[in-house]
Amino acid sequence: MRVSYRFRWRHAAALALGALLGTCAHAHNFCVATSGDLQAALDAAADGGAYNGEDNMIAVETGNFSVANNVGGQRFAFTSTAAHYLDIQGGWSNNCTAFANDPTQSVLDGNHSNAVMQLRSAHGSISVRNLTIQNGMWPNNILAAGLTINLGSADLGVVSVTNLIIRNNVSASTPAGITGGTGGIYFANNLLVGNSSGGSAAAGELFATGYTYVTNNTIVNNASSDVNATGGLRISGDAAANASNNILWNNTHVGLELTGNAVLLIDNDIGADGGSSGGLGGSGTPAPTSAGNLSLSPQFVGGGDHHLGHGSPLIAIGTPTPPGGIAFDLEGHPRPLKCPIDLGAYEETIFLDSFEAD
Repeated sequence: MRVSYRFRWRHAAALALGALLGTCAHAHNFCVATSGDLQAALDAAADGGAYNGEDNMIAVETGNFSVANNVGGQRFAFTSTAAHYLDIQGGWSNNCTAFANDPTQSVLDGNHSNAVMQLRSAHGSISVRNLTIQNGMWPNNILAAGLTINLGSADLGVVSVTNLIIRNNVSASTPAGITGGTGGIYFANNLLVGNSSGGSAAAGELFATGYTYVTNNTIVNNASSDVNATGGLRISGDAAANASNNILWNNTHVGLELTGNAVLLIDNDIGADGGSSGGLGGSGTPAPTSAGNLSLSPQFVGGGDHHLGHGSPLIAIGTPTPPGGIAFDLEGHPRPLKCPIDLGAYEETIFLDSFEAD
């Protein structure tokens, strides 16, 4: 396991999260190149680890990090009761000397044999960003096949899950893509696609027991084999929650399930081909001030590319100031500061002057 003191909080989107996660003056920094390195860094930051008493940052190099190559073929795991944050960020080059805003570069892979990652923190914040989490498999119990983050009632650290691709995770009965967020969650700029479950919330379930922001995510083509279940995303609980500028499209049965009545829905696209399936459902109702929600075909580029096509009706119709803020997209492109922004994880970068953003 390499330890790199050149690692810095370089992803610009983190600036928008300062109020949520706080900042630090000192942290222990890891640069990880293998599955064993990654778990060793998580162990060192966890309870009983050498660096549990301080903030920790784990820079993940480019490559495939399979649970099959972790000790015992187990999922990547972290548990801490310390009041310190953990930041996990992919996209780093060899020896962590350069960074790319590309979540496809660092892949955490369940190898169709186990869940991919479980993170728990009673008091400290957790940030996970710029990674692909894929091919997880989970047969039962409460974990997600992909990412489980602060699921338990005592896991009260605030979490930030941004700029992830969560895809092709399979669960027998639990949420397949992601579950958690008990202490509060900022969930933004993520692509959830091709996740499947025999139960409900195939894409994932977020627990609105702390303040919850669900912003500019693209959640498409997730499926539950249970005709009474949610193929898309479930937001549970009665705490205040905001969902803005999201695309939830072609998820089976229900695209967005609400179990409480405190979720403010602003400028989301929810449905499937303009029909009633894949739409809004659940025992809860949106907050009465919800507005701007619609059900229109996103008109993606296609062929597995979930960027919006140039003719998409979802370009430049979203709020530029969603609760919790949004500054960049899944690939690090800046969002407009004052003008309406695109729905979903990707900002269309061809502007009126025909120049493309870098």
